[in-house]
Amino acid sequence: MAYINKRKKEEVFAIAAFADYLEGKADEWEEHGESKERIKYARMASTLSKKVIDDILEPLDQEEREKVVKQLSKKEIIIKN
Repeated sequence: MAYINKRKKEEVFAIAAFADYLEGKADEWEEHGESKERIKYARMASTLSKKVIDDILEPLDQEEREKVVKQLSKKEIIIKN
């Protein structure tokens, strides 16, 4: 596959935001002495989320993957309360 449609790209961005959020939370929880199990599960969920992204991007050619990753790096993640 040489192309990723808008819907799939948005899914990648959402999953990446979730993975990034979990990593940040795990770091925060670690600093505050929260449960090691919670930290472990958050890191595992983040890792698995990244594997989902890899699986979505795997069929793309290298150029298209790099384009999506570049767009992702320009995104700002905002968590609303």
